[in-house]
Amino acid sequence: MKKVYVFFADGFEEIEAMDKEWIPYMRAIGRIAASMLIPYPPGIPLFVPGEKITVGKLSQLEELLAIGATFQGDHRLEERLIQVLK
Repeated sequence: MKKVYVFFADGFEEIEAMDKEWIPYMRAIGRIAASMLIPYPPGIPLFVPGEKITVGKLSQLEELLAIGATFQGDHRLEERLIQVLK
């Protein structure tokens, strides 16, 4: 299987100024993350602003939620929502 890499050219300041919306995280595949989401454990960012959201990342998110990981960052996971760029 061929890997495809996506690079978001704008800096964090430009991303911060862009329009954002909250959507159900299971509908976020292919969208661009608008905020950082850091699970603990392990304490390594799962999403960073400007990153394309993949099926694999959402699977990791569900696994982390299932084991009771806590999250830092701008999120509304209790409502099953994450912030993406419009």
